[in-house]
Amino acid sequence: MDDIVVVAQGTQSMRNIHNDPDMDLSVEALFSIMQERQKRYAKYAEQIQKVNEMSMILRRIQMGIDQTVPLMERLNNMLPESERLEPFSMRPDGESASK
Repeated sequence: MDDIVVVAQGTQSMRNIHNDPDMDLSVEALFSIMQERQKRYAKYAEQIQKVNEMSMILRRIQMGIDQTVPLMERLNNMLPESERLEPFSMRPDGESASK
């Protein structure tokens, strides 16, 4: 392994970090923190991917509904008036269109 040499600012003194136990602990601690952060971000990325997939599924469902409802209305209007169904609505009963 190559040794890392640090030159202190303002002086010509150098030290070998490879043999510095304090620096080893600092590097290990930093590495551990970065690993934990990477795991957290990987979980976030996975959750975002699931949300994106769900959003895409919901868009496809909405497109299907948008295509089907006009066909249902057209078919319903072809029926004799006495056999027609009430207009289709995706809103629960009692919920106004202004909400």
